[in-house]
Amino acid sequence: MKRIIVFVVVLFLVGQAKANDYFYITYSGLINTYKLRYTIINAEKHYVSVGTGYDKKPTGTFNIPSEITYPTNNGVTYTVTAVEDLAFSSCGDLISVTIPNTVTSIGYMAFYNCSSLTSVTIPNSVDSIGGSAFYGCNCLKTLTMGNSVKSIGTYAFRDCCMLTSIDIPNTVDSIGNNAFNGCSGLTSINIPDGITNIGNGTFSGCSRLPSITIPNSVKSIGGGAFAGCKSLTSIEVPNSVTFIANGAFRGCSSLESITLPFVGDRQYSPTDTCQYPFGFIFGGVSYDGGTRTEQYQTI
Repeated sequence: MKRIIVFVVVLFLVGQAKANDYFYITYSGLINTYKLRYTIINAEKHYVSVGTGYDKKPTGTFNIPSEITYPTNNGVTYTVTAVEDLAFSSCGDLISVTIPNTVTSIGYMAFYNCSSLTSVTIPNSVDSIGGSAFYGCNCLKTLTMGNSVKSIGTYAFRDCCMLTSIDIPNTVDSIGNNAFNGCSGLTSINIPDGITNIGNGTFSGCSRLPSITIPNSVKSIGGGAFAGCKSLTSIEVPNSVTFIANGAFRGCSSLESITLPFVGDRQYSPTDTCQYPFGFIFGGVSYDGGTRTEQYQTI
């Protein structure tokens, strides 16, 4: 825990703190001193969120405190329950961060472009990871995700190209579009039971992923969901899937076999007289090297 060296900037009246009031506390880091902003979420329960509000950012290893006491406000102790939107965005010298088990949500772009971040542990208390939360953390090698996470936002781990393995807990029932797009180092990831939609571009560009299991809970696969997964050799789409969007498997150049629950992606209306049954899911008229095939539909 970094040493608190000075308290600054009181932005609420003593004894009259209310939601959205905030204060700053100055910390001593490895390279510089920096200030964190604590914003009151619930004055009655003494809940606050944490963020940064000045040019200087946390560096090296940083432990987000679970509690913070502000003596000026009658010595009230606040519990840190959220990491704010943009909280540590572009903290380029932040190497590792510990999130306390009091935090329940990680906000939009909270750690966006933390280009030196190598390790993150998301505790069991967290139930939501915001959109673009770790987008561009291209040195992130170790990710531990707690077993209470329910939703992973769009672009949450986009371009985290050093990650090799991700264990998504079974509690997750929503994964946003492009959540793992560009995770080119991934060799292992699971899709939990309970996921009903694999969104647009979710695993696009996971070029080293050799295999993926799609659970029986999935009903739809979005456009470009597995595009550019060049190491996939086989895919089995379960019978639960009723829709596969354009280009879902575009650029899967090592694919040798695919099992589908139906022929055709239903991209066109039932009044169309024919469609190319495999063309659209591979992103063109037909799979590269394949033969263009027409099928007359019966609806």
